[in-house]
Formats: sequence, structure tokens, C-alpha cells
Amino acid sequence: MEFLPPECACLNSSDTPKSNCTRMDANYTEGCIAMESEVLLMSIFLFSGSFFISFTLKQIKNTGYFPSRVRDFLSDFSVVIAIGLMTAMDSVVGIHTPKLDVPSSFKPTWEGRDWIVTHALIFTEHLLSNPWWVDVFLAPVSPYLLQF
Repeated sequence: MEFLPPECACLNSSDTPKSNCTRMDANYTEGCIAMESEVLLMSIFLFSGSFFISFTLKQIKNTGYFPSRVRDFLSDFSVVIAIGLMTAMDSVVGIHTPKLDVPSSFKPTWEGRDWIVTHALIFTEHLLSNPWWVDVFLAPVSPYLLQF
């Protein structure tokens, strides 16, 4: 197990293994791991800013500040504008905030599973393979389908 050098700090102790530090949102550069304490504050600021911008642009529809076409456009695309502005701010500030890892291909997470999920109400061979609560919650679906 490889440990950090004494001048590197991770969680209050340099006796922490590198594997533990890299798992905990720490930046690993040149043998040192430096924790960024501003990540939580920046995440809260990004959330609050996007909510405030979106809410304000949604309310601008009822004001008289711009022509009606501009107000309608800002109101309709308020969420997209807010997300775009806060994403630009996140990249300009330079604080490493966690991002969503998007896979490169669209496929089921488990290779043995089909795309279509079968159910016991339709296919009786799956009756004993599902938990009991699945059948309890999906049993009212069959009378609903009889309407059609």
C-alpha cells in the first residue's frame, strides 16, 4: 500500500493511503492530493443561481420590461438559459465540481438482461422469479387494460 508524502494533506492525515484519497473527491496531482473545500459551496451556489435565474426569467413574462416576443422567449427558455449560464460560470471559475459520467454507448447495465422487461401478468413463466410486491402493485394494470 502506497502512502502520501508528509507534505501532502488528505483528510487531516498524511498516513491515509492514496486509494482512499482518490475515492473521496480529491484532486491527485504530482504525488499530492489536495482536497478542495470550496466544492460544496460552489455546488450550492450553482444550484441557487440556476434556480434564481430560472425563476426570475419565468416571472419576467408578467412584466413590461421588454417587448412581448422577448418576454415570451425568455420565459419559455428560462431553464435552458439558467443551466447554460451556470455551466459557463462553473467552467470559468475553475473549481472541480463533480460531473455526471455519461457512458459512451447506450446499452443495459447487465449484459444478461433483455431490453424489454417481461412481467408475470403477461408471461406466466416469470411468475415465481419476481418478488411478491411487483405483482401486488402491477395487478391493477390488467383490469385497466380490459377497458380498451
